[in-house]
Amino acid sequence: MERRKVKKNGFALPLNPLQIVTWIATVLNVAFGVVISVASASSISISILTLGYFISQVIVIVLGYLITISDPTDPVSIAYIKARNENVYFDERMYNSFCSICACLVNDKSKHCGVCNRCVDDFDHHCVWLNNCVGKKNYKIFIYLIIVQNINMCFLLGISVTLIDFKYSNETRYNSLVESMLDIGEFDLILVLAFILVVETSFVIVFLTLLCGLHGWLKLNNLTTYEWISLRRRNIKISVIRTGGNDSTMIAGLDQSFADNEKCSKFTNSLKIDSMAKDEILQIFNGIPVEDNAPNRTF
Repeated sequence: MERRKVKKNGFALPLNPLQIVTWIATVLNVAFGVVISVASASSISISILTLGYFISQVIVIVLGYLITISDPTDPVSIAYIKARNENVYFDERMYNSFCSICACLVNDKSKHCGVCNRCVDDFDHHCVWLNNCVGKKNYKIFIYLIIVQNINMCFLLGISVTLIDFKYSNETRYNSLVESMLDIGEFDLILVLAFILVVETSFVIVFLTLLCGLHGWLKLNNLTTYEWISLRRRNIKISVIRTGGNDSTMIAGLDQSFADNEKCSKFTNSLKIDSMAKDEILQIFNGIPVEDNAPNRTF
């Protein structure tokens, strides 16, 4: 059977529908920003917010392009396949993990992504909005992207709220801003767009803030998104310790070999884990065999 094509980056076909939605939303938001910047040139507050919006938008576009075009494929798998195809020597003694789907050796923390059909070094998650995997090679860019995107949305929210405030607190000034570009008549398109953007940006800001918080928490606990979801899929009930670490169920039944594992210790010192076998936990933290991974992991 012919092997399914490997996706090298987020621009490889087929594109994800949510990725296309993101592009369209970006174009529409930029178009709104252009209209407002021209119409409100006489307003210092809106001009400052618009400048901040465009600067952050340029950074978002650059970061978005860089992470979409990036190829986070495990370099070990690339080198192994290349050596095999060219019939040259490859030192297999350094690697313990093997992907039965890619039929190659990989790093211990690599996982096979069923969407992209490749092994990703230090796999975090497959991002449907970028149509690409996030791993060791592009994780920092991903974090920078969601932070700057959040700032960008805050600027756009500020512009929209300021326009609405002008409308209801200083209508004369508002009309002088808007009518300089559009004959608003009975249907105030700019005001309608401003209200729509308040709803859109508020939703995105809440989502991105929670996402930033999640990744901050994961970083503090030395976890990837994949490891965290793997734990949840195995019905681990985790909650932040509120008892000062005196709960008897915490790390119950785990022997010294588990406690000596630095990552496990950090996790269990900050979280409460109920009803899960020690060997299952160790399997998750020490690296689940690549061939056992689910074929699709998109978050």
